[in-house]
Amino acid sequence: GLADTLSKADGKIDTSIFAAAFRNGVDYAYKAVMKPKEGTILTVATKMAEAAELMAEKSDDLYAQLEYVILEGEKALKETPEQLPVLKEAGVVDAGGEGFLAIVMGLKAVLDGVEVDPENILDSKGVVVDFTNLDTEKEDIEFGYCTEFFIKNLYPEVKERDIDTYRNNLSKIGDCVLVVGDLSLVKTH
Repeated sequence: GLADTLSKADGKIDTSIFAAAFRNGVDYAYKAVMKPKEGTILTVATKMAEAAELMAEKSDDLYAQLEYVILEGEKALKETPEQLPVLKEAGVVDAGGEGFLAIVMGLKAVLDGVEVDPENILDSKGVVVDFTNLDTEKEDIEFGYCTEFFIKNLYPEVKERDIDTYRNNLSKIGDCVLVVGDLSLVKTH
């Protein structure tokens, strides 16, 4: 979603386009997940999109917008253990949210002309967490395998609602369904 919006910007990205790209990325991500949970990358990305939108209304300074997006992302990431009990029990933040934040921090570093050191972009404490003894919710997974495929060259009459219907129908017969894409390519897992 992020790339889709940015690719249509004709090489010129301002705060409005950047905010729209973040929002589109969040929308794509939520569509891809059948059962979204707060305290995950989705929450962090949403807060970052909101920050981008807020700054787009106030300023045309892309660098200031990016700094604010990162600041709000860091705040959202720190709150993930309060939103997802398994994270709190383990004493960690959401890894997906932290990874997404690292990508955006890397983007800012590149725009600032700073060489990115992939080993040190995050404030890593080298903490390793043992999840084997956590009392987590056990899901009843009926199908213990994955099937993945792409649908491409969709018929011209296919609409977004058709993809939504397809996703909903699959969710009735699978445990962990992921359908993401657009009118040119749909990935099914």
